Formats: sequence, structure tokens, C-alpha cells
Amino acid sequence: MKKISIFLLVIFILLSLVAGGAIGFLMRHYNYTLYEVVNKSAVKLGVVEEQQRLISYEKQYENTYGNTYWQNSNESKLFPFLSSMNQPSVKRYFLDRLSILKKQRAMGYSCDNANQFKLLIVYYCSIEGEIEESVFLNLVLNYSFEVPREVGSYGNALTFVIAYELLKYSFDISKDNEETLQSILRNMLGSYLSKLDGDSASLFHGRSVLASNAIILASQLDGSSLENKALVSRAVGHYQDFYQALKKVEIWPEGYNYWINSRALPIVMALEAFKYAVVDNIQSTKDIEVLQQRIGLWHIYNTRPDWTIQGWGDEGPRVDLKDETSKVIDYLALVTNSPEIDSYASLLVQRFGSRAYWRGYKMYLPIIASDMWFSENLNIMGNKDVTLEPLSHLLPLSEIFGRGYSNHVVIRSGWGPKDTFIQFRASQMFTHHQHNDAGHFTLFKNAPLIVNSSAYSGMNTENRMYFASRSIAKNTIKVMNPNETFKPSRQYSIKNADGGQRIPIGLGSSVKSFQDWQDSFDSGKYHKAELLKYEIDSQNNVSLSVDLTNAYNSIKFSTSSDDTKVSRVTRNFAYISAADSVLIFDQVLTTSTELPSVNVIFFSERPTLFGSEVTRLGKSNDGITMTNSRDFFIEQGDASLSVAALSSIDFGIMLIGGPTYRNFVRNTPSLDTPIGSNFDGGYEVKPWNDKSDWRLEIPFAINGKKASSLTILRPGSFKVPKLIKIATDFKLWIVEDFAIVSILNNHNNLKVIDSIEGATTIVFVSEKAGEAMIFEENEDNLNVTYTEGITIINRKAKSQ
Repeated sequence: MKKISIFLLVIFILLSLVAGGAIGFLMRHYNYTLYEVVNKSAVKLGVVEEQQRLISYEKQYENTYGNTYWQNSNESKLFPFLSSMNQPSVKRYFLDRLSILKKQRAMGYSCDNANQFKLLIVYYCSIEGEIEESVFLNLVLNYSFEVPREVGSYGNALTFVIAYELLKYSFDISKDNEETLQSILRNMLGSYLSKLDGDSASLFHGRSVLASNAIILASQLDGSSLENKALVSRAVGHYQDFYQALKKVEIWPEGYNYWINSRALPIVMALEAFKYAVVDNIQSTKDIEVLQQRIGLWHIYNTRPDWTIQGWGDEGPRVDLKDETSKVIDYLALVTNSPEIDSYASLLVQRFGSRAYWRGYKMYLPIIASDMWFSENLNIMGNKDVTLEPLSHLLPLSEIFGRGYSNHVVIRSGWGPKDTFIQFRASQMFTHHQHNDAGHFTLFKNAPLIVNSSAYSGMNTENRMYFASRSIAKNTIKVMNPNETFKPSRQYSIKNADGGQRIPIGLGSSVKSFQDWQDSFDSGKYHKAELLKYEIDSQNNVSLSVDLTNAYNSIKFSTSSDDTKVSRVTRNFAYISAADSVLIFDQVLTTSTELPSVNVIFFSERPTLFGSEVTRLGKSNDGITMTNSRDFFIEQGDASLSVAALSSIDFGIMLIGGPTYRNFVRNTPSLDTPIGSNFDGGYEVKPWNDKSDWRLEIPFAINGKKASSLTILRPGSFKVPKLIKIATDFKLWIVEDFAIVSILNNHNNLKVIDSIEGATTIVFVSEKAGEAMIFEENEDNLNVTYTEGITIINRKAKSQ
């Protein structure tokens, strides 16, 4: 009997371990809480129905915002133009647009086989008289609702609400039918709220779409009943939380493809639905109008001259701006009356023609299409000669989005096809599809010249876990520490001390509210960067400075005490407009003299070197090469770039790349020993990714625990800075018509003699603020005050 008891106990323990392992896997892999694992299992086992929960969460915000109402409650919440028209005018409006769209061959459809999947087409057929109005009404009344999930599938409420608004403004609805429709809205809203009340949906992932759908549904409810008031209160609470977060970040943290494929349309429509809501006697109309404008603008600014979005997260094919983007921009143009967004909407259609909308979205064209769709000048095949130049008189050349949060900066030399485009990022951490890229930048001029090396083929691939999502795949700073660990979860089984930034979020995130995120930020976990300066002057020179200390295992926040490697990390980044050049001044203060710092820059093609080369691994064209060259030249078709490392050790610059070594990660602090691993498991070359086969790893100049790096990047023909003078207190370089003065000590009343003649722009680089005097022959001397980091001085051109 005792043996049987022990046997049963062992079996129970083993089964518990198996079950525990399975539960742990589900919680890690799908971002489910323990409650959600139980609920999902209950559905799978048939214990409860799909839309039910075995364990229910407490209803949130049920009595918090019960006094919410919509100003002008009888007006359309999604399509303002409908409110000013009567039923015959609405029908005539759509008939006219349908006629033009068909004539343009922008859309075509059949009125046969009316069903829910072509609900909007059925509406068009009904106002054309091809289908009875009752067919459309019955489809809406008998709408089959897809229950939303926390991840991946977010229901089909949006289509229902669009159809409901069209129904209200086009046909008479009986009281009984209206009650049925309100009941459908309530049931849908309840389903979304039950998901939002749980902890599994993450703020900048599924929660954003669930909350957006919830507020869109809530905006349609008759607010007179207590039941409806309670539902509206809950929806407002969840949406307000997401809205506050969205206002802070402005630009989407997950990257463009996730935004435009899965999030954008319901989110921008939710903003419109919430625009005229009055919550606690406060109406956020003006703030929402600003946010709608900002969202439209970041699409515009991040469009490169080659009509590709410069991505920043886990990206996919829709960075090509086809299929998905136009429907979102058209809608923003419809509701903002912004000339910038309206112009961009028009340019997208001119550029891509019918490819601007995926065929499944063309049902939206009669409702939201911008004016260009109805122009006689539209070429439905698109036109590759269309450029962004019409925006040049509407927008400045640089902008920052999400100041203090996303710190996402775009710099342009102009809006033409041959102009320079630069993207710079110093974001806090928000979500698992985001990359660890604080201080990263890319540069495009005629082609991608300095590139983002990340490729996405799935969350759990070796390449993404140990390379693509990390700062080592970006143009960032590495600080090598062999004692570091990078294991945000147990799924990261390989020790890979790559020298990069810490990883606050691994393969999944479950940020349940903005306050939840704020708490992790305040603790230091999600804090990655501090914006110290962002300035654009009258000559379109841009200078910015960021403190990146928190991005690394530092004295401010560290994964463990053994990982702490830096006391301070700063990146100073400047674009000198007249010279079309970028200057980068980096400073690192390490916790030990044994932790070298390295500047990493990725390119499409192998740079030409101007010095001796020693191949350490592989071959010259596919391997790792050491060089004493300080100057490099990259050519890619008609595009080219000069790189000059103005401060580095004599023989330590490493060139890594080629088919075999492009995903190689070096994990030793030794600057001349390329020990590491290739992480190319799951790596796939995709047509929407920029080619990124080569990189330079440039060691910093070291002075004890202090290290610094000064690098200049110049698109165009090969031009390198000339070192004109080395003094006790400064170094002076001249590059054609601009000068670089590197202050070696904090020395006031510095005199820079006439060797600086001819330079119309002078750039000071210094660890500390100070004053200088530039000697002007036969003229008054020029007194200059410079700040810590980079200071750009515009000087009058000398008369000839």
C-alpha cells in the first residue's frame, strides 16, 4: 500500500511538473497571465464558450467616467461630412463618387452573392438600386461578430460600426431595429472590455487596438440607460489610458509594419470618435487634433526620397507604402483639414495609383478616398517620377516626435529625390517588437548608405534574439564587458556578451496600463535615454545630444551588479547643412579601464580602405579585417559616402562582413581578437530590408576610464578632413568650407589663428562648455561661446 501511495505521489508530481512547464511556456510565449492560461484551456476543453471566461477579472472603471457624453451626440462620430447631409444627399454623394471611381478603374465590384464579408459593397449596391435596401439592413442586423483576442486577432467591430453609421445616415431605421443594433453594440463592447480588464493585452500591442475598438463602439451607444453608461465609463477608462500613452510617444514603438498592418486604422478612427467626448466636463478636441496632425506628420517625415518608410522595429513588406498606408493617410486628410497631410495623401495616390490600396480595402474608397482619386489627372498605374517636393513649402526640414519618450528625429537636406535623409532614435522601451536602438541613426542619399542591419523573420529566431533586435545590429556604441549577461527570459539560452545595450523586454510584453509602464520607467527598467538638446537653426543645421547611460548596464540601472560597465554615455549628433555632413561626438565613462568602447556603423557595401589590412578571420571579401585606415569610402551605384574616424587608436578598426560574417557578433573585450559567433539562424534576405552586409567597428580613444570618438560622414565624392593644426588645447580640421575645432581642455580665450580662413561654418566639439576667440585677419575677432558636445557657428562668407 505504501509503495502504491509513493507511486501515485510521484506520478502526481511528474504531471504537475509537466503541467507547470506547459503553463510556463504559454505564459512566456503568448504573454498570458496565469488566469488567461486557465481561461484559454477551459475554452479548448469545452468547459465554457469562446466568448466566456472561467475566471473573470474585476470590471475596471465601471463607475469612474459615468458622466461622459458626446457633444452633438446625433452627429457622425467617424465621418463628420455625413452629419451635414440629409438622406438623399448622402446617397447622391456616394453615387457620384462611385461613378468616378469606376470610370477611373480604381475599383470594381459585383452585386451578386451579398454577404457580410462584402458588407460595404452591399451598401453601395443598395443605393445604386442593384440590391434591395432591406438586404443591407438584414446583414447589419444579423452581423456575425468575431470575438477579439488579446494578441493577433482583434475582432471585426470596426466594419460593423462603419456600416451602422452608413445605415443611419442613408435609411430610416425603425425603433425595434435600432434597439437590436444597440444590443449588438453592447454585446460587442462587453467582449472588448472583458479582454481589456485582464492583464494579458499589452499597451502598445493588442491593448491599443482593443481600447480603440472599445471607444469606437462606445461612441455609438445611446447614453441614456444605466447599463450603457457603465459600459461607456469602462470604455473611456481603458481608452483614456492608451490615449495618454499615445500622446507621449506620437510615433509607433513597434515599428512601421506592425503599425500600418494591424493598428493604424482603428487607432486613428478612435481618435476621431473620442474627439468630441466630454469626460469629467473636459473635452480634449484640441489635443486630439494636434495628435492627429502629429501622427500624419511622422508618416510624411519618415518617408525616404525613394518612397520607402525608414523602419525602426520588427519590419515587414509594407514599409514600401503600398496597400496599407493610403487608407490611413486618406482618413487623416479627411478629418484634419491639414494641407500637409492632404498633399501627402495626394502624392501617395499619384505615386502608386491603384496599388496604394490593397484590393480588400478598396471598399473604403468611396467613404475616405482623398481628392486625387477623383481627379481627371490621376494615372491609375502610378507614376515613378512623383517626388515629395510639393511638401517643401509646407514643412521644415527637421522634426522630433515623442520628445522625451520616443525621441525620434528626422533630418532632411530637402524634399527632393536627390536630397539627404537621416533618421535618429533615442527611445525609451515600450514593447517587445521594439528594438534596443538608443542612439541609432541611418543615412540615405540616392541609396541607403548607413543602414539598419535588422531583419525580421519571426520573434523566436536565433538571429532576432541574439542579433537583429539588439543594439549590436544598429549604428550605436558598444562597451565590451565579458561578465555581462543578456537574458531577459529563460528562452535566451546562449551567453552572448556582445557589448551592447541591456534588453529590458524579451520575446513578449504585458504592459497592462500607462501607469504600469511609468512605474517600470521610474524604476529605471524601461528608461533608455534622456534628450539633452535638439536644435535647428536658421541655416537648417541640426544639433542634438542624448544621454544614453540608462540604455546600458550602468550605475543608474543594471541587470546585476556584475554587469555594470558605464557611469555615463553621451552621443552628440550634428548635421551641417551647407556641407551636407554629419558629425558624431561620443563620450563614455566606464567603471573600469578594462572595458573598451567601440563605435559601430553598418553599410550596404564593403568600404574601400586607405591603409594596411590584416585579415583575422575568413577572407578579405567575407570575413574580419583589421586596418590602420582612418578614412573609408563606400560606393553603391550612383551613391557614395566618405567616413573619417578623427579619433581612434592606431591599429584597431575592424571591418566585418560578407555573406558568412554579416551576422557575426564579437564578444571579447580584446580589440585585436575577433572571438565570437555567427547568429544567422532564421536570417532571411527580404526585399524590403536594406542590404547590410558590412560594418566598421571603430575603437574609441581612451584616457583611463574616459573614452571618446569623433566621426564625420559625408555623402558624395571622396572628401576627407585635413588636420591643419594640433595645439596644446585644440585640434583643427578643415573640410572644404567648414572647420572642426576639437577642444582638448576646457580653455577660455582660445585663439584659433588664420588657418581657419575660408570656412563659413565652424563646429566646436568639447567635453565642457567654454569660450573661444577666432582670429579674423583685418577684421574684428569673432568671439564664440560653445556648449558641451557640439556647437555649430555660422560665419559670414569672405568676400572675394
